[in-house]
Amino acid sequence: MWERPEFAGRQPARLHVAFLSLAVLVVGCGATSGTGDGAYSQLWPQAAEARDSEAHRLGRTLFEALQRGDEVSILMTTDELEELLHPEVYLRMQSRRPLARTGHGGGGSSRWRGTEYLGACFQGVRREPADTALGLRHPAGVVDRVLVVGQRSDGARLATWIEGSLIRTQTGLRAIASLPIEPPRWEHSDLEIAPCDLAVGFRGPL
Repeated sequence: MWERPEFAGRQPARLHVAFLSLAVLVVGCGATSGTGDGAYSQLWPQAAEARDSEAHRLGRTLFEALQRGDEVSILMTTDELEELLHPEVYLRMQSRRPLARTGHGGGGSSRWRGTEYLGACFQGVRREPADTALGLRHPAGVVDRVLVVGQRSDGARLATWIEGSLIRTQTGLRAIASLPIEPPRWEHSDLEIAPCDLAVGFRGPL
């Protein structure tokens, strides 16, 4: 089993970031219901074109939710959670789910309305085994955080981080519980310096 390294000198929020070879990236893919054994555990596409296309699909889905001011749609439904998690973990996660809200992430959808989707940076991409601390019944594709990037017609880029155990499904990345979203920033410094397990649309991985 591959284990994540610790990186000296990095900010605490970055300590969980894993550097993975694109050749061995694995995340789950499956329906948002009917979570049978292996339903979330397919490999990330190995062909570069297919892999980038899937990364763009996931990034665009998150961008569109931000643009609508509908961040709550990123959360998994209670039915999906009940199928995905062991009962005791499901009950704990239910108590931690945020109240419905719009305009989260500072500025809400207003900052995103003048932009178009550009790309995304994915960190902590992995295949999470069953029966770990996350409480999955079956293996699933997990992403720790995503930098979502939009661009204005004049070329200015707007970006924000979304994080919180995002599960890969047919409808996009869906969050189990917490959904921290930072205020979007123009020309975010992480556009140039953040390490990405996979980056599409604005630069390659560092």
